This record gives sequence, C-alpha cells and structure tokens, in this order.
Amino acid sequence: MIRDTITLAIIIILPSFILYYKDRLKLISWLSPIVTCYSIGIIAGNIPGIPVNRELLRNVAEISVCLATPMLLFSCDFMKWLKNSKSTFLSFFIGCIAVVIVACIAFLVFREKITDCWKVAGMTVGLYTGATVNLTAIAIALDVDENTFIVLNSADLLFAGLYFLFLITVGKKVFGLVLPPYKSYSHVNGGEAIPATTEPKEKRSRMQVFVEVLKSFGVSVPIVGVVVAISMLLLGKMGSTFIILGITTLGIIFSFNKTINHFRYNYETGDYLLLMFALALGTLSSVQGLITGNFPLVIFVAVVVFVSALIHVFAAALFRIENDTMIITSAAVLFGPAFILPVAESIKNREVIVAGLSMALLGNAFGTYLGIALAYMLDYWF
Repeated sequence: MIRDTITLAIIIILPSFILYYKDRLKLISWLSPIVTCYSIGIIAGNIPGIPVNRELLRNVAEISVCLATPMLLFSCDFMKWLKNSKSTFLSFFIGCIAVVIVACIAFLVFREKITDCWKVAGMTVGLYTGATVNLTAIAIALDVDENTFIVLNSADLLFAGLYFLFLITVGKKVFGLVLPPYKSYSHVNGGEAIPATTEPKEKRSRMQVFVEVLKSFGVSVPIVGVVVAISMLLLGKMGSTFIILGITTLGIIFSFNKTINHFRYNYETGDYLLLMFALALGTLSSVQGLITGNFPLVIFVAVVVFVSALIHVFAAALFRIENDTMIITSAAVLFGPAFILPVAESIKNREVIVAGLSMALLGNAFGTYLGIALAYMLDYWF
C-alpha cells in the first residue's frame, strides 16, 4: 500500500519538476518533457530488484489518457479537419495494407520455426491495425498458447516502444527528408498556424490558474464518468474501445461550445496528464519477457513493426502525403488511440489529433476481424 502510494505520488509530481526544468536543463529541452518522462519510466521499469505494480501503472496510464482526451479535443476544430480527411484515409489504408503484407511475408519465412505461426500472423495484424485489445481478443478466439502471447506482448512493448520513441523524437525530421511538409488548414493572419499551446500570454496568479484547471477537469471528469457508466450498463464491463469512442465523441461535441472551447488551460492540463501517461507507460516497458522468449517470434514482431513502417513512409512519399499526416496515421496503425495525443504533442500539431483518433478507432473496430480472417486464411492455404 505504501509502495503504491509513493509510486502514484511520483507519477503525479515528477512531471511538474520536468516542466520546471524544461528551460533550465538543456537535456530536457532537447528531449522534450514527454520523451524525458517516457525515458525515465523505461529506466525505472527495468532496474533489477525494484518491484513494479503493473496493474496500478496500467490504471494510471488508462485514466490519464481518458481524462486528457476530451481536454485536448475541447480546443480542436472538427469541421476543419474534414478538409484534410482524404489524405488521412489514404495514409491509414496504406499503413494497414503494409502491415498485412509484411505479416504474410514473415509468416512464409518463419512458419517452420514458430509453432502455430498462422496464429502469430493473425495476432500481429490485429495488434498493428488495431491495438492491444484486438491482440487479446484474437488470442482468446484462436486459443493461443499463454507463453506465445506473453512473448509477443513483450516484444511489442520493446519494438513498438522503440518506434514510438523514434516518432516523438526525430521522426518528423527524418520523414521530412522524403515527405512534403504539413500545410495547416487553420490559418490566421496570412497562413500562420495555430500555436501548439493555448497558454495565455498574460501572467496569471496561481489561484486563477488553479480555477481554470478545475474548469477543464470539471467537464472532462463527468464525460469520462458518464461514458464508463454507460459502458457498464450496456456491456456489463468497462469496454476500452467503447470508452475511448465515447469520450472522443463527447470531447468533439463539447468542443463546439464556445465557452468550453476557450477554457484557458485545456491544452496544458491535458498535456500534463500525457506526461503522467508517458511515465506509467515507460515503466511498463519491461524487456524481461524477451530474455527467455522465443527468438524467432521476437524477430517476427520486429520485422512487422519496422518493415511495415518503412513501406508506409515510402508509399506515403509516392502519393505525396504530408509529413504530419503520415506520422499520426502511422501512430494510429501501429499503436492505437492511446498514443495519438502524445505523438501529436511531440510534433506540435493539434490539428491532427481528431484525424489520428478517428483512424485509430477505425482500426480498433475492424482489427480483430481482419486478424482472425487472415489467420484462418493462412492456415487454410498453407
């Protein structure tokens, strides 16, 4: 109990110190606060001898993302996103096709080395067109061996984590070498994009800031509470896809309210919650499961993650898809809804949040079906 309390206190308080020293320490300024939090979490989660309450960390990660999602959506303009939807759908479709192609090729290469490789191919397709919830659903549907599931999940944490770290650090610069720059569809004064933060320029007292933060929580918390209650009532459980879809929908609806849309610290409060998410997620990224794992299976996952991402970026270049659009749809394909906000924050582009969440939720909707269908097709054909 005491250990969990200390862990929770660190996750809540540490981001404030990181933000305070952001402009005072060059390392934090260079990495960015979210990368710093994620890196600290990875280090802490892999120190031998330090017990980690994984359930607590998962709860913190899920709750922080659920609360942050409506806060960051409050200041988005959903109608203007429609102007950029064509390239978003195209990029997401390319990313999904890349995952399917690479998973099939990997199956042909590793089918003699991995037991029930057709199941592994189906799980990776479900995971990397949807999210972890799709992976779990497919594993249950295909009656996958528990050890196979654990190794695959651990490999995902490692390799998807590495790619996530790449996206939020140098991904925009690297992809910018082959992709056209993003053209903002929100313009003020001759085409200047909206700022990456909504923080007011005038100085405000701590009490004023506290009141503004409470306003954001005062709308976001009831949204999450209502959606969770409806999920329990209709599904009898807290369905992650239903909850993410629900809070995203309500966040967009409430963004049309001018009063809520102009809360001064919507973005900053949501951004702080994302730092908590990054700390918790990083701590969960343990590589212990890989040490005794099935090496061909580990390589299988690495191939699907990195080769599909590589195909995605070059195909995006061929179709002249813009840099930020490709990045956010790549996150939607390979990671799922929970990672859209951190990636959008890292590339300093709020305009792609709604697009990314929409595509990620679309992947959640069909990822399980696609993964199971592919698995049975491979089993039937080979």
